[in-house]
Amino acid sequence: MIGKKIDNATRARTSFDTRWVLKRVAFFGPIAVVASLTLAERSSHPDSQKTDLTSINHALISADAMSGVTPLSFADGDVDVLYVGAPECSQCRDFVADGFSGMVDATLSRGVDFAYMPMATSEYGVSLEAAKTCVPLETRIASRYVVMETYKAMKDMEATTQQVNTQLAQGEITRQQGADSLRQTLAEFQAAIGGEGVLDEVCYQRSFSRISRRMKKAENIFGLTRLPAFYIATPDGVERLASAPDLSRFGSARSGR
Repeated sequence: MIGKKIDNATRARTSFDTRWVLKRVAFFGPIAVVASLTLAERSSHPDSQKTDLTSINHALISADAMSGVTPLSFADGDVDVLYVGAPECSQCRDFVADGFSGMVDATLSRGVDFAYMPMATSEYGVSLEAAKTCVPLETRIASRYVVMETYKAMKDMEATTQQVNTQLAQGEITRQQGADSLRQTLAEFQAAIGGEGVLDEVCYQRSFSRISRRMKKAENIFGLTRLPAFYIATPDGVERLASAPDLSRFGSARSGR
């Protein structure tokens, strides 16, 4: 289950998601095994670890995760830096709010391939990723803003959940009306990243289970135990960092690699 280091508020929110949203509201479909419910936020964790991975791209292919990765800067297609995070993770939120966009700019200027692999620590994280998947690539806003909107939407989902809980407790709404509120929040997220603002429920439910399985496989392949995580390609393999890397290791602007 969710790592023991997740706070009580997160634990309570996930319990609500599992009992009500996934079990009792038909719209959200059957319960899926959520990959990263085993993940915890970083606590005492070495800042740098050598991994057994030979390359980031190979690991992504092995994990069937290429389709879920968001490219943020592009040089030759071989990922140099991979940020792995979840919108429920407070330290991931801090990075996306302060540091993420600057890192995108820095990797662009240096000719470094930088990408984001989304994970989740609750069913809501998987829900947002499923909703994103149902927005065609050709209509989406720029990739960095898709990531930023996803993290913003998680806060919206939490606020909606709190409001729905209160209204349910007071008998002001039915459970179906609560589900409709969550559906609307997902649709608004889709509109913010370039969708039509109408949730395709068939696509959503199909994507939800597929994404859960993909995240679980990626978690195993990458040896994830804590979030956030940064994977760096080096001449000797792949290094995992607990915080954003110093890009000076890649030198100044690169070309013709």
